[in-house]
Amino acid sequence: MITWCVKTSIKAKYCKCEGVDIFVCADVDDPACLFQNTYINKNNYQGFLKDLRKVFDFHPLAKSCKFFRNRDSFMQAIRSRFAKEQDALVQAYFLSYLQAYEKRTSPLSLSRYHHSEITLHNDINEYHKKHHEIPFLLSPSPILKQVKTKKKKLGDRIFVALNFRLRAQDKNTDDAWLERDSDIGEWMQFLRYCVTVYPNLCFVLLGKLEEKPSELLSLENCFVPRLNNQDLAHELAWVEESDFFMGSSSGFAAMANFSKTPYIITKITKSATGPYCIPFGSQKLPFAQGFQKLIYETESKELLVRLTDTWLHFSSNLKKSKVMPKEKITKANPKHTRALDQKLKKPKTLSEIHSLLENGQYHQARKYLNIELLRGLLSESDLSTFHHYCSKVLYEFREYAQAKAESIKVERKFISDEHQTLVEQINASLLLENIDRFLTLNPETESGFLGLEIVRARCLFLTENYMDASRALQRHAERFPADPAIEEINKSIKQRFENEFEK
Repeated sequence: MITWCVKTSIKAKYCKCEGVDIFVCADVDDPACLFQNTYINKNNYQGFLKDLRKVFDFHPLAKSCKFFRNRDSFMQAIRSRFAKEQDALVQAYFLSYLQAYEKRTSPLSLSRYHHSEITLHNDINEYHKKHHEIPFLLSPSPILKQVKTKKKKLGDRIFVALNFRLRAQDKNTDDAWLERDSDIGEWMQFLRYCVTVYPNLCFVLLGKLEEKPSELLSLENCFVPRLNNQDLAHELAWVEESDFFMGSSSGFAAMANFSKTPYIITKITKSATGPYCIPFGSQKLPFAQGFQKLIYETESKELLVRLTDTWLHFSSNLKKSKVMPKEKITKANPKHTRALDQKLKKPKTLSEIHSLLENGQYHQARKYLNIELLRGLLSESDLSTFHHYCSKVLYEFREYAQAKAESIKVERKFISDEHQTLVEQINASLLLENIDRFLTLNPETESGFLGLEIVRARCLFLTENYMDASRALQRHAERFPADPAIEEINKSIKQRFENEFEK
């Protein structure tokens, strides 16, 4: 959610919007999305929502936040909000969201949307490269005031916001990626060491109490907001208000990423640098400033002491430190897995695979599009349908070369409008890959070279990536403002936008 707040702020800035109206749906009968339904349900969702709803108040451009209790009223409000929209880029954003919403029961589609619109930093990095800044999260004034009041009561201390993953400590957590957990023993040694060596350091322990052993909570140099009538909103404000942040990759680390607070993020892995869109081994995020560092070394007391010493030396004048260029893994039931294996031995029919594709079950469809099914097909029509389905599944998995190879096996007389559209999308995707490869191999070449952005915009439009298409058009217009193709593609996006309201 924290990264989403920054990403949507950037979208708003590109659209020249002064603020963002946030619509949140928590359907009372079906509150969870596909990746949450093993632990969030209609009996417990309000507990999750109670804390999370306050995070939206940290959005850099939030104007309002409205909650809906059923999906119908939610979609009606969204459609009503966009019905008279004229801006092509806003229309593109709407189309992309609506497209994802309609495919929300497909794990592949939902995962793709989640990575693109919620997780990945690519658009944040791009915005910083162009504008040399990013939108920072802002703590709500009432919350920040309460945190400052508590700080005064705690005395003239150096405050270090602290959060490290200890999912194994929480017996109610069934989805913990335990390999990302921190070494509690090393952190305890470090904190006890600081009691005597750095008595003026006050560590503010953030996160769920269930993850923290009692000996950690009882340390004399630690303050625990959740034991002092404060909640998640206060904890996020503590990140902004503290002199330093330490911890492993988490939601609190994301808050630090999008703040001016100096920080060290430990236990950085390849799976973490992927969403950051940076090479593994990068010492800081592209938009980091001052003492904001990523740490790859294994956590140890010695490492933590060294990092703290380095930061204290770097920020000897703490009053200036703030302004310094300073999935749900569901473990399969073995019995269920064996039963599924038995089902897979029996070939599916083409009509059954068609139903799977219609429901967005591409993983399942891929399993059944096998040699056993192919051998049982006799007519040219069925063989062409088989290859069409194969190309469609491979396209969804972004295996474009293989999808192209399957698509050309469809007999000409059986080529439908749907297949022709699919072929165009495959060709467009292959062209996009070649453009990206060319720019990667020739880093000195600008993306507008030879009008590449207009080519990219056409390809992105064909593949229904309306947001990226509109952004590519904007970049092309900066260099070739009189190109009539800009208006042509914008009209096409507008037509798609209007078609959605006619459904």
